[in-house]
Amino acid sequence: MKALISILLFSSLTTANAGSCPEKTPQEWAEFFMSKTATIIKDNYPSRYYNGQTHDELKQIAEDCAATFQLNGVNQCADRIIQRSKLRILEDDNDHSMGWEVSDSDYINAVPQGYLDLPDEFKDGLPDNYAEIAKNKGWKMLEYRSRTVPNPPNRSFSRVLFLVEGEKVDKWIQFTLPESSEKKEQLIDFIAMEKPTSPGDKATPYYTQYWRDKQSRNPKMRTQGEFDNCYSCHPNGMRELSPEPGSYSSEGADNLGYMRQAMKNYTVGRGSVDYKGALHPEQYGPPMGEGQGCVKCHNNGQGMHQESRGAINSRTDSGHIQHKMTQDMTMPVSMIPMEKDFFDFMNDIPKLLTETERKNLMSVTARYKWNQGAMYGAIIDWMKANDKIDKEKERSLRFTLNGHPTYPNCEDQPDCFKGLKRYNNYLSTMKNDYPEQYKAWLDEGCIELLPDSQQSTVNDGQRSQGFLESFSDFLNDDEDSSSEEGR
Repeated sequence: MKALISILLFSSLTTANAGSCPEKTPQEWAEFFMSKTATIIKDNYPSRYYNGQTHDELKQIAEDCAATFQLNGVNQCADRIIQRSKLRILEDDNDHSMGWEVSDSDYINAVPQGYLDLPDEFKDGLPDNYAEIAKNKGWKMLEYRSRTVPNPPNRSFSRVLFLVEGEKVDKWIQFTLPESSEKKEQLIDFIAMEKPTSPGDKATPYYTQYWRDKQSRNPKMRTQGEFDNCYSCHPNGMRELSPEPGSYSSEGADNLGYMRQAMKNYTVGRGSVDYKGALHPEQYGPPMGEGQGCVKCHNNGQGMHQESRGAINSRTDSGHIQHKMTQDMTMPVSMIPMEKDFFDFMNDIPKLLTETERKNLMSVTARYKWNQGAMYGAIIDWMKANDKIDKEKERSLRFTLNGHPTYPNCEDQPDCFKGLKRYNNYLSTMKNDYPEQYKAWLDEGCIELLPDSQQSTVNDGQRSQGFLESFSDFLNDDEDSSSEEGR
């Protein structure tokens, strides 16, 4: 009977031991984890190449080695790398299409009741008299063409955005508009921003999308696996509006300024927004752009700057970073007055034109929707050709855009300005710098484990093996005693 018990117990323990933790010294664990960081970086930035084998391996090690890491003091090395790998697995999971650490359905179910409900006026889509409704309701409205993203299903850049302000929550509701009468649009983007109520509070954004039928009616909230990724484009909750200059009316220009200020008010003096546990931005790598001045503002709310924002990190859509730096050219932020004057001029173009003139300008800028970086130059050309700016203003705008013709060889001259276009070089530098910064962040807890002064280890597998040997000795001793008693 004891022999049978021994066989069964040995089988049970060896089966459990098959999934137990490998035996390594702390230094060996550090070397192991640091060897995995290259794959994690490649998986996240810049290639977004998913290596399931590495992530599955690290996930299994996390399950098998928790006690071992605690006993060996390896947690400080293992935690950040394993957690980043676990989160990377979720990023490719269809149930997490919104980009959160919880499933799409769990996220939507946790939103306070009514926050993501469309106003009654929009329950059947966008009515023809939407401008009149907005005016009567006191809603801010901006009809414009985006410089950033063509929306499905027809890759339209045209939008109408409504700000429905409330005492507790503001609703930002954006309908994609058709760019031709033959096509119908379906997407509705929706952010409900719960406003902070006390000095220590942070604003909380809640996201969803609705999809209209092929007649642009009957909007239904999208469901699990259908959403666009929210966090990759909204690391700060709201996202800075980036309309084509002149693509909105004179009244729209006023509403654009109002909306931009409203977005800032959610976070100024409070740091970043609060995702209520749906996502932990600090776990996605160091803030990108340390050498380019980006982290002055984009630092997960950890900086002293009054507009401290969510970090640009491995989860941020690289296409949007490129757009802001090489197309929109509003990043990195500069405090030079002539740069501010340049963008103020572009924002206020609708106030300088009649509605007919504005539409004529739009027919010109439409040619540049796939080459946004050239749009500013085309606008300056049109404004000068139509006598909307004089020669001096033209010269000032072109100099701000293009910089000194001999830059950087003009250092001995007082007007040796690089120009907005030449800030484009910051993008390649930032991309080249970031992998090393990311690796240093991942490896930070492992570095001090590398010296070979600490070679002792406690191991799950070692303990279970020792137990098996002791138990075997016990059984053998007991068998000997039984034999003697029988004699």
